[in-house]
Amino acid sequence: MRTLKKYHWPGNVRELVDTLNHVLRAKPAGTIAVADLPSALSSAPRRTMTAMERV
Repeated sequence: MRTLKKYHWPGNVRELVDTLNHVLRAKPAGTIAVADLPSALSSAPRRTMTAMERV
């Protein structure tokens, strides 16, 4: 969850849905680890969400 929250998501909800679908196809059961996510997410710049993004 921390990795997903830190990613900027330039494609917004559509990109999130596509990413989750991709991960679930690759690993349909069990716990999803950071290593199971696309590499772009784990190399995402670390930043704090703005107040508007949190809303």
